[in-house]
Amino acid sequence: MNKLKKLYYKWLAVTDRLSEAQFDCLCLGCEKEEKDAFDLMRVYLANRRPTTQRMDKLYRYGDKLARLYMESLYARDVSEKEQRHLVLFMPFKQGDVWPCELTTSNIEELFDTERPYKIRMYVAKYKLPEKFEKLLVNRVKMEEPDFSSVGENSYSKVLDTYMWVNDKDKFRSISAQMSLLSLADDQYIKHIVKTGGMKECLIKRETVEEIIAQERKTLLSFLLRETRPDDEICDLITEHYPDLKNLAEICQLRAKIRDYEVENKKHYGAAFASPTEKECVKLGKEGAMQVLKKHPSPSCCALVAAEVPELSAKALEAVRNTAQKLGIA
Repeated sequence: MNKLKKLYYKWLAVTDRLSEAQFDCLCLGCEKEEKDAFDLMRVYLANRRPTTQRMDKLYRYGDKLARLYMESLYARDVSEKEQRHLVLFMPFKQGDVWPCELTTSNIEELFDTERPYKIRMYVAKYKLPEKFEKLLVNRVKMEEPDFSSVGENSYSKVLDTYMWVNDKDKFRSISAQMSLLSLADDQYIKHIVKTGGMKECLIKRETVEEIIAQERKTLLSFLLRETRPDDEICDLITEHYPDLKNLAEICQLRAKIRDYEVENKKHYGAAFASPTEKECVKLGKEGAMQVLKKHPSPSCCALVAAEVPELSAKALEAVRNTAQKLGIA
């Protein structure tokens, strides 16, 4: 293409005066991997939103043209029709970033495609509405027990990506948390617990009631160890598991100490145990005993009470001492 013709085509692209025949000519040039055609199409896509007819052609003329079109979507709002074409036709590759948030109807379309790898790319960036969080869990439950045969293209991988990549208030509703519990895999609820940490307890009371009903005591112990459930939840847990009472009281005092830290800009270890403390507790009763003799942090005391229950009373005593010194016992 000579310079004059290229300049003319560029003017047509910017002013949206390309005829269908001229647009087809550019598409054909892109299919043949002609640099001038790609340059002009990039100009057109940067300045104009293609019609539905032209959108169909962008996908019809090969993956490279479709992906050139996708580049333009990062810089502007994407219409609902464009979203649908993304879902149905865009040749996504590993490492791609989904360019836009989808409407509810297009998320429905995405799940209807039954292409986990594509859903995985979407959930790596965007939060799902509650109904689709529950649908995703149901898809995981329907998979074969052995996911290895499915590999990366599985709903279990979609759920893992959704939970651990770019957390944005996921599985926060009661019904969504209940669906996670139905998987009988503690790791997902534990992730939500740790996301809230000592800032807030993200697990709902109704979810705790279901955990109790399922007799998942280890998960309740983790909850008391890692976050700050309110007094009502603590009482609910200890009513069913009296042996967790010391841990629950440590949890309540630790929350108060953490509030004191934040308000007074002090550090007493209410949010995190030190690496040394963690290593000591890993050694079992003997290591835990040693660390309890050295002014342990409230976080360490919670860890001791959870991991070495026979030392929970001593751990509680240490936390009480810290609280008393701060005048918040």
